[in-house]
Amino acid sequence: MLKLICIIDIAMLFRYKTLFITRFCMVLTTIWFFHSCNRVNQPDSINETLQMYDDSAKTVYRNNPEWILETSDTALKLINTYNLNDSLTVNWLTLKFTTLVSLDRRDAAMTMLSSEREKFIISGNDYLLTYTDLYLGENFLDDGKTKLAGKFIREGYHKAILSTSQYFIAWAHNLMGSLLRVEGDYKQSQFHLIKALELFENQNVLHAVGAVCNNIALNYEATGDSAKTLAYLLKSLHIAETSADTVNILASLNNLGIFYRTYKPDSAIFIFNQALNKTGNPAFLFQILSLKFNLGNYYLDRKEYKRAKQIFEEVLYTCLNYQILAGVARSYNALAMIYDAENNNEKALNYYLRAYRLADSIGETGDAVTFLDNLRYI
Repeated sequence: MLKLICIIDIAMLFRYKTLFITRFCMVLTTIWFFHSCNRVNQPDSINETLQMYDDSAKTVYRNNPEWILETSDTALKLINTYNLNDSLTVNWLTLKFTTLVSLDRRDAAMTMLSSEREKFIISGNDYLLTYTDLYLGENFLDDGKTKLAGKFIREGYHKAILSTSQYFIAWAHNLMGSLLRVEGDYKQSQFHLIKALELFENQNVLHAVGAVCNNIALNYEATGDSAKTLAYLLKSLHIAETSADTVNILASLNNLGIFYRTYKPDSAIFIFNQALNKTGNPAFLFQILSLKFNLGNYYLDRKEYKRAKQIFEEVLYTCLNYQILAGVARSYNALAMIYDAENNNEKALNYYLRAYRLADSIGETGDAVTFLDNLRYI
């Protein structure tokens, strides 16, 4: 999955924390000063000041997220009042969204973004409407809500292609490729992903290049091309490590673990554990869930059913809590496979049926077909 706005690593912040927060407070004071004074150059001054502390806010949000929520609301009001640069709105909406997610308030984050989208429809701001369509589509895809994801990604894609933003165009191609892969159209998916890779490479957006390489690898894996799968996974991991991109490091390690699981199980378990040792931030929820799920599959392969069941039940509980419906369906199917292996046909049938019905209802066509085959078999 592609997260287009990376969260900056703040290791250096702790060394200069007092100085940094003092500077940040001074900047906020400056903003309110401009806000309260009636000056001819007021919008220009606010615009300059907002840009000055925009990146700084991203570094402090992990330590004081509630404060950042208040600050982002202030910034967004000023941007709207004085009709400032749309890129500032994108930055602050993304910061507010990721902060809400870090506080385990994902539903509130999605509601906030949907509400902002309605405002952009009314104002006729195509740039910001494209951004919210793509960002909502990306997050619905992460949540396994494929029908909703398809609606927003396709709408955002058509707007992005007509825009002048090469970044949005590349983002739209990547999301369209990811969506089509889920829908099982690997040929068209690969077309969009290769185009996204080319555009991101031209813009030298390393974190995005790494994420697209991961998606391309998944396509090659689905079509049985092991050599290209491994090549793109290793390229993705190298780029992610070079740019210290934790999200894509975890995604690359996860996919490498899956790749090695069947014929190099010792390598797979080492990779999965190495990746899980890097987790801990709620912002990495999807990567953590995917890693745990594939670790469960590893133990299922080895017929260690008790350990596998424990992991799948943990994943199921988290997915239910966050309403990650695709994860719920896959967890049901995984538990059904364990009950099937244990010759508990009644429970296996029950969980296969749950998995199929849920996957079918949310538009996860590929999974639904697989679960239906399992259901017919049992």
